[in-house]
Amino acid sequence: AVDIIPVVVVRPPTPSPAPIPSSSGSSSSSSSSTTSSSSSSSSGSENEDDTTKRTMQSIFQNVLEVNQQKQRQDFRRYARKMLKAKKEKMFKRARNTRKIKKCAKMMRSNTGKRLLAMLQLDHLNHQNSDYYF
Repeated sequence: AVDIIPVVVVRPPTPSPAPIPSSSGSSSSSSSSTTSSSSSSSSGSENEDDTTKRTMQSIFQNVLEVNQQKQRQDFRRYARKMLKAKKEKMFKRARNTRKIKKCAKMMRSNTGKRLLAMLQLDHLNHQNSDYYF
């Protein structure tokens, strides 16, 4: 009977780390104090397993973080390249629009209108010449 009691005391601590309500469910304060003391003693033997698990997890986490950082760097490099290309395109487009605007502004002026009329006449003459000769 004396051997059975410590076995009963040792069993609760193993499930106690996960389900905490089971230890708090016991109403008497003396039983809760015994479970806490036994859990601390049992955790000493489980501590080695926990530490190995933690170290493995930390190693995996570090590897994952390094990979993620590398991916982020690659993506940043790619994004920077794309942004640069886009900016260049935009600058080119802006330059073209500026040229077009300049042209349109000139065409609105009197000299521009005269030039345009001359060009249109020339174009018409060419068309007519194609028709006739």
